Amino acid sequence: MDVRAAPTVVRKGRPPAPAGRSALLATIEASLAANASVVLTGPSGIGKTALLEAAGAAAGARGELVLRAAGTETERWVPCSGLAELLEQLPAPLVGELPRERLSGLPEPHADHVECRLSLRGLLARCAEERPVLLLVDDAQWLDGESADAVRYAVGRLAGKGVRAIVAGRWADGFATGGGAPWAPAPDALHLPVPPLSPDELAEMFDSYGLPVRVVNTLHSDSGGNPYLALALGGAFTDRIPRHWRPAPLPQRVQSV
Repeated sequence: MDVRAAPTVVRKGRPPAPAGRSALLATIEASLAANASVVLTGPSGIGKTALLEAAGAAAGARGELVLRAAGTETERWVPCSGLAELLEQLPAPLVGELPRERLSGLPEPHADHVECRLSLRGLLARCAEERPVLLLVDDAQWLDGESADAVRYAVGRLAGKGVRAIVAGRWADGFATGGGAPWAPAPDALHLPVPPLSPDELAEMFDSYGLPVRVVNTLHSDSGGNPYLALALGGAFTDRIPRHWRPAPLPQRVQSV
């Protein structure tokens, strides 16, 4: 069976790294090249998702099979909800081989979770026979336990066989209010805390907005180098920045971050 039928691979040039993240992205890609998985940690808005997408785009440009899943606070108690998201991206004939009760994503009193984990491992192994496989799991602190177990088991058993994962979460984020315990997709996974941006890196991010250096320095001081907070403070979500720009009070939504 040719598992290359889905999803479609579109090879493009290497995408640019997020501002200030070239070295971190290079470390991630070196780990993936060595067949090792990666765990990204850090507070909300620090740029974990941007790194996931950049690494995923680079992998896709190399012709790898990239599968994405994201945990959500509202579905973290729904068994296999994250796994179902991954399965939707695999060729239908392969997915049909999974136990029927797991395809619905609904909890079943007699569900065979061991068979589910074995099946996922088998599916990924067969995909990896054709090309490398990269799993991207965002907001992993909210991924349901069964999906986390299945990913951990499959990636751990296929370590060194072309199946890797990048897991991003904020378990240690003091602002996080829920989620499970920290977990890694494989025992040898590289743990990388995503640091705040330096003033120069933040200036790089704001380069296209034409902000003066003194304003960027103020943004860095007020945001602590958090890219999302800096963008919110800088008014970068609007079409233009006023000529006589002054920092505005944080909106309530941003304060909650």
